[in-house]
Amino acid sequence: MKPLFKYFGFTANLLIVFLLMSCGTVPVPPVKVSPAEVVDVILVDPYSEIQLVEKKETLIYNDSLSNLSSQLIKEAILAHSNWIPVTDTMSINDEKTFDSYKTFMLNMSATRSENRYAVPIPTALDSLIESTGHRFGMIVWATGYERSKKNYIVNEILSVVTALATAVITMGTYYYYPMAYKGSLSLNVAIIDSRDDLVAYQNNLKVQDKKPTDYSLISKQVKNLFSSYFIYSGDEK
Repeated sequence: MKPLFKYFGFTANLLIVFLLMSCGTVPVPPVKVSPAEVVDVILVDPYSEIQLVEKKETLIYNDSLSNLSSQLIKEAILAHSNWIPVTDTMSINDEKTFDSYKTFMLNMSATRSENRYAVPIPTALDSLIESTGHRFGMIVWATGYERSKKNYIVNEILSVVTALATAVITMGTYYYYPMAYKGSLSLNVAIIDSRDDLVAYQNNLKVQDKKPTDYSLISKQVKNLFSSYFIYSGDEK
C-alpha cells in the first residue's frame, strides 16, 4: 500500500524544475577533482523536508521532523569525520543566499545522476563557500515522509482485515496482505569546488519502509553515500 503523495514546498518545486529541465540535455564534463584533493571541507547545514502522514494517505510538511532530520544528518556526518574530510560547518543566514541554495538543490534533484556534475553553481552559494576560506563545500539535503504511530497501526489492522476478507472470498486460494510503508528517506549530497566552480562529487540514495528520523538509518546511509569515494577507515568516533 504505497502512499498517495501530495507534494508541498521543496517537493512541489522539484516537480516543476524537472518538467522544465526535461526539455534539454545537460553535457557531462570530465570530473576534474580526485578524492585525494577534496580536503578541508566545510559542511553547509543540511536541509530536510519531511512530511508526516497522520490521516489516511495525506502528507503534510512537518517542521519538527524536518529539523530533527537535518540535525541527525549533521551529527552522522560529523561522527564519520575521521574519513569524511569535513573540518567545519556553516549556516546560511540571509534569504537571497538560501534561495540560491534551494535552487541548486532543486536543479540537482531534477537532473539525471550522470549529468549532475554539469549543474551550474549559483554565484551566491559559491561566493559564500569561498568567503569562508574553504575551497570545498558540502551540500546535503533530504526528503521523505514518516507515518504517525496511530496511522501505521490503523493501516496494519486494515491490512489484516483485507487479507482475511480476500482469503474468504477466494476460498483460501488468494491471500492478499498489503502493508503500508513506515516511511521513506531520500538522501542527497554534492561537494562544490568553489575555486573551479564545479561539482566535485555527488551521490544520492533512497530507502523505503524506514523512518527518516532513525539515526542508525541516517548514519548507515551517510556511510554509503561516501564509502565509494573517500577511503573508509572503519573506525568511528
